[in-house]
Amino acid sequence: MFAEKTYIFVYLILFFNFTLGIYVLWKNPKNKSSQVFFTISILAVIWITSNFFEDEIQNENLKELFLRIDYASGILGLSMFLFFCLSLVNSKCLERPLFFSFLFIIPSAIAYLSIFTNEIIIGYQNLGSAILPIRGRLGLLYDLVAIGYPLAGLTTISLRYRKMEEQDKFKIVYVYIGMILFITIVLLTNVVLIEIIKSSPHFKEYSRIGLYSISLFLLFSGYAIARHQLFSIKILMIELLALGVLLLSFFQIIRSDSLFEFILNFAAFLFILSFVLILVKNVYREVERKEDLQFLSDRLSLANAELRQLDRAKSEFISIASHQLRTPLTSIKGYSSLLIEGTYGELGDLQKEVVEKIFISNERLIHLVEDLLNISRIEAGKLEFNFEYCDIVNIVEEVIATFEIVAKKKGLRLVYERPKKIIPKIKIDGVKIKEIISNMIDNAIKYTPKGEVVVRIKKAYVIHERHGVMCQNEVVRVIVADTGIGIDHSELDLIFEKFSRGAQISRFNTEGIGLGMYVAKKVINVHKGRIWAESAGRGQGSRFVLELLVR
Repeated sequence: MFAEKTYIFVYLILFFNFTLGIYVLWKNPKNKSSQVFFTISILAVIWITSNFFEDEIQNENLKELFLRIDYASGILGLSMFLFFCLSLVNSKCLERPLFFSFLFIIPSAIAYLSIFTNEIIIGYQNLGSAILPIRGRLGLLYDLVAIGYPLAGLTTISLRYRKMEEQDKFKIVYVYIGMILFITIVLLTNVVLIEIIKSSPHFKEYSRIGLYSISLFLLFSGYAIARHQLFSIKILMIELLALGVLLLSFFQIIRSDSLFEFILNFAAFLFILSFVLILVKNVYREVERKEDLQFLSDRLSLANAELRQLDRAKSEFISIASHQLRTPLTSIKGYSSLLIEGTYGELGDLQKEVVEKIFISNERLIHLVEDLLNISRIEAGKLEFNFEYCDIVNIVEEVIATFEIVAKKKGLRLVYERPKKIIPKIKIDGVKIKEIISNMIDNAIKYTPKGEVVVRIKKAYVIHERHGVMCQNEVVRVIVADTGIGIDHSELDLIFEKFSRGAQISRFNTEGIGLGMYVAKKVINVHKGRIWAESAGRGQGSRFVLELLVR
């Protein structure tokens, strides 16, 4: 029964190694590592087969032939490990025909001597269940090459390890694990424990374990080649754990004492194999998804950094340009004002009208420059505020007084509804709040062809949640309502965006560029207040509400 299990085990090992070599080559047939790996797997199959039959076959001539093939395929397989390592690190040595030929000729010559001469193998000694080779005078050379080539391969990938990319490093880790397992098992079974094994009735089977362990090297190395995405050490640990479970299940097959038990263990192995494959596949899918998200996140971060840099450059440009414009604009305003007042002599009606237009246009440009400067200060966090307790009623009345003449010229009624209740003083930056209220009333007059503009001041209370507790705050609201062109519902929020204006507004008035309400919202946010717009729709008028905390 033990012999039958041994045959089954050997056949499974041969089938596994051959299939693995075919699979790796099929995954990437043009890859040098895949080609060398396939060669190693075929040599491993020949090596294991010849080693097995040299002990099992009874014909003496065939015994010696298989022994010689055993030595020849062994030296070729071990030497191919060097070429495998060179291909993994993309060494240019493989592209040099002379160097490649020199490396290949030595093991090829030893393989030839092993089969056709007595320089490596003279014959064998029959120990009953196994044979012991009798070495020739070049046996030491065989050992040196068998040890030297794999050692040179490990040294090569060790020296290149630090310079390799992270993905390739994990490939090397897999190769290292497979090679270390192979060498460790060989040393244990053929060197360290050889005396103990010799006394066992199953010496022949135990002595082959070291040779069969080359399958572990092929398994790890093949996986490293076939799987190009080796993500992290965590996945490596998951795969090693899965492999351990598979190996335990596989050895259960070998230990079967009956055909029924063999079938049962083999079915369990297939079930575990399916489960492991699904688990590893799902882990890789999840990691791939995370890597894709990380890649997109990195690209988004890079794009955001570039946008922030562009935004800073834009803000710096606006700030510099605005500062440079203020001086000449101030000069134009001063001289045009002096011309209008007649300081340099009386002007004719036509000349005076032209200078007044220059003065008005210059005034608009000054306001635009001030808005641009405010934007650059806001975005740089350098806009200064002077908070003090102010009477909001006085501020509103001062603003209304400046717009009464403008409203009359346009044929509009500017209505101010005085508050019936006492409005408390509030802590604000009076200058900036006055500018915002002026902007609100100015816009209402601009976009109201006929009818009226009504300004109200109200005291109210708002309820909000703070740290899970409902709180009530006292607020003061300045409301500017008009009977003008109105605002579409889809455009209400756009009004407070930078350089954004409603479609109807843009057609009605081409002078603005959409900065006033943006600056107003930023300033009100610093005051911890609110500003918003309301409208029933186009042609239905609008209401702008400024809300400030009483504190």
